[in-house]
Amino acid sequence: MLPAMIRALRLASLLYLLAALAPGSHAQAPVPEAASPTFGAARRPAVRVGLHVAGEPSSAVRELRSLLENDLAWVPALDVGRPGRGREVRVYVRPQGTGFAVSLEVDGDDQTPPVFVSHRGAELRALGHAAASDLVLSLTGERPSFEGRLAFARREPGRRKQIWVAEWDGFAPRRVSSERHTALLPGFVGPVLWWSVLEPHRSFLTHEHAAGGVVMESGGTDMGIAGCGDGLVLSSSRSGDSEVWWARSDGSALRRLTEHAGIDVSPSCAAGRMAFVSDRDGTPRVFLSRLRAEGGLDAVTPATAPGETQTPTLCASARGTLLAYTRLGGAMRVELLDVDRGHRRVVSPPGWAAKDPSFSPDCRLLAYVARGRGVVVASVDDPTRHRIVVPGAAETVRWGPPPAAVPVTAERADALAAPR
Repeated sequence: MLPAMIRALRLASLLYLLAALAPGSHAQAPVPEAASPTFGAARRPAVRVGLHVAGEPSSAVRELRSLLENDLAWVPALDVGRPGRGREVRVYVRPQGTGFAVSLEVDGDDQTPPVFVSHRGAELRALGHAAASDLVLSLTGERPSFEGRLAFARREPGRRKQIWVAEWDGFAPRRVSSERHTALLPGFVGPVLWWSVLEPHRSFLTHEHAAGGVVMESGGTDMGIAGCGDGLVLSSSRSGDSEVWWARSDGSALRRLTEHAGIDVSPSCAAGRMAFVSDRDGTPRVFLSRLRAEGGLDAVTPATAPGETQTPTLCASARGTLLAYTRLGGAMRVELLDVDRGHRRVVSPPGWAAKDPSFSPDCRLLAYVARGRGVVVASVDDPTRHRIVVPGAAETVRWGPPPAAVPVTAERADALAAPR
């Protein structure tokens, strides 16, 4: 039993290294892709906005103005400033019961009608995010999702590595795992946050509703969990070497998706596709496949040229399917591939040693970790619009939905018509 456990722990260490490799740990340089990657904007501002925020109390006005300006700064189509420029936008806040009411008015122009929307609820931050989303919809025709939470692993000095969460914009970071164990590699299955636990002679998977208890354990290693349709995917060594497996969202009804002598890890799913990392042709890189309805995968094809690429994440929306991943060799960086069109570019700033990307649910924003800086959020359309939202040590950031919906009631006058 002991030799098997030692092999399992060695494999756990290898999987961890695959998920969080340091720059310069491999001599082989990446082979250039067909397209020359560049860091910069894909969309430029198209609408100038004059933003006016008023109401009471003054503390709520200040908080709401800051939140709106921060949210709108992620939208490359908007150029937001003070009143008196471009489309006039007025936002009002007032106390209502135990919470607040927030109303949004947007002046019309020759092409678009005026807009009036009001929200009420207990949490001012939720109301502000909802108003920002309505504002972007009225001006661009596309509704962004300013919601969700970030999970990441962090080691504080003198302590074991733990799992932390924060709201997507970095608000209220807090530890969620038990300090009795080493916790790493978080992943969301629907709204539920899972992670891996390492002990001296075992490893297992748990989630935030299990109080740190064992949810999945195989005697080997079960890691890299991610949501996949109505179930989940993970890498597991229960069959001897590391393969990708599918299971129901509670971890039951396991079935193997890959079967290869190489190491298959870090799965990610979206729109019937799966990306994962494999060293099946000698060097770890990202591969793509399609999930079969009856189980298993169609033909597996490389998504990147030979050269080490890691930690893939897929996201699908009306715009298409996007793949982000970490490129190793030379300067570590995050790259983005439009799977449908084949366009590829770098989305992390030069020299930032960036890794471990994860998309927002609507695929418009991307979180990643920058060594020595912290957790970064950037616009997919214009990566120069980026911000360190959680400073300090972090790795393997994952973006998931909020744990529960915040009650917000929206009142609309004739489907975004003028105020009456």
